[in-house]
Amino acid sequence: VEGKRSELIKIKKVLDESNLKYAVIPGNHEYYLDEFINIFGKNYQSIKLDEVKLILIDNSYWQGIDEEQKKWLEGEVEDCRVVVCIAIMHKPLNNVLSTHVMGENNKKAAAEAIWLRDLLINSGVRQIEAGHLHYASSYELEGIRTDIVGAISRERNNQSPRYTELMIGKNSIDRRVVEEGENDIGN
Repeated sequence: VEGKRSELIKIKKVLDESNLKYAVIPGNHEYYLDEFINIFGKNYQSIKLDEVKLILIDNSYWQGIDEEQKKWLEGEVEDCRVVVCIAIMHKPLNNVLSTHVMGENNKKAAAEAIWLRDLLINSGVRQIEAGHLHYASSYELEGIRTDIVGAISRERNNQSPRYTELMIGKNSIDRRVVEEGENDIGN
């Protein structure tokens, strides 16, 4: 997948026909960000559902985050001490087992990953949901919990297809990993 217009349209059609509410952010294979924005809308956004705020961050570009998104992020995290905030992004900010994280091979983006991690922690964001590594895992590192959400395809996935579900309450965030064709396989 290269994020071509035809691929994005096909994915949007599947999502639209699912009758689920959804929001998307680009990954590192969406090479044509303009196409992504034309089809899905903004490449970063926030969604507030009662006392929960999802902050969808576009950190997919290998050179980092642009200044406009940084300013937007600073405003979005202001109420994260009052509501439950979860940051959702493509690339994890850190990982104990992999260097395949935001800032890999780019010093500017690596510095922005540290800035972003500190902003999220200092603002009271509860945790990060990220992809990019193609396997499901959960860890706390450098002061913030991160869930790697998994992958539902077999291609480039070193686990059987699985994904992460979150059950979010005012005082808790429960995580459940679901394997394709199976039920809950654990936390």
